[in-house]
Amino acid sequence: MFSLNGGKKSLWALEISSAVCRMRNDGFSDFMEKTVALLSNCPIKRLTLNCHYEQSSVDHWIRSALERGCLELNLQSQYAHSLDIGIFSRNNTLVKLTLSSFRTFVQGNFPPDGTVFFPALKTLSLGAVVADPALYNWLISGCPVLEELLIRDVGDGDDDQPTWTRSVVSASIKRLTIYFHYPLDTYPYEDDVEIKTPNLEFLDYSALLSDGSDVDYLDSLAEARLDLRLWELPTTDRSPPSEVEGRCCLSTCRVKVLEISGYGGSYREVKQMEHFLGKLKYLETVKIGVEEDNNSEYLRANLMTLARASSKCNIQFI
Repeated sequence: MFSLNGGKKSLWALEISSAVCRMRNDGFSDFMEKTVALLSNCPIKRLTLNCHYEQSSVDHWIRSALERGCLELNLQSQYAHSLDIGIFSRNNTLVKLTLSSFRTFVQGNFPPDGTVFFPALKTLSLGAVVADPALYNWLISGCPVLEELLIRDVGDGDDDQPTWTRSVVSASIKRLTIYFHYPLDTYPYEDDVEIKTPNLEFLDYSALLSDGSDVDYLDSLAEARLDLRLWELPTTDRSPPSEVEGRCCLSTCRVKVLEISGYGGSYREVKQMEHFLGKLKYLETVKIGVEEDNNSEYLRANLMTLARASSKCNIQFI
């Protein structure tokens, strides 16, 4: 799909999808160049690219959009794509950035300390972004007003390598969503996770935590969602049951709403729930999703017997 949306004086949205780009012919590229040239005086508010085309052409389209005050850049594709970080060096308007291609290879030199490429960016979504660890972390820490961060790193094959560096450090983030899942191996979970977000209000976390993980500065957290299905190591002898408490990252939080999905009633999951309910003193609502293929009635009855640190805590099953 190729669409232009806007009024006479502004180009609100420019969208290029794989249906068009699969043609991979010079005719379409020429058409794009002429269109961009004809609309040289029109601001572009949003650019969406979902295609497989020459990198030089895509880079030019991105630069043109950024030069015209682009607020939202969305790169989504089933194909691998390379992106030079320098393309953003003079941009001060981008508010939302999505990099979620099959593989987005972010290249370029690591910026000097204190460099800010995204002074206005408030929402950042990272899919399979392949970059030097320092550059990857800078994509997050280099956004001084970032409020929402989404990370989705999923391995579906034997050769898939993790792209997330297992680190999120930001003083401004308020909403954090992390989905990190490599079902065919446990080694991606052996690295310690570092999360330091002092102003975080909402956390949606689906991944394992190693025992040495540093998840701190969550005093402002009000709502958390956890998927326990991804907290089960395939080899249960890797971590003794006594270490389960060390995996809880919410012990000192003032979280009021906790949502648990994928509860199956295993020994580890029961210990986790005992820890959550027994340690979180400010809990008001706990929503628990019980797996259908288990004895759900028994699991629900068992959960209702667990001690609660908060007298206001109400358990709901979803």
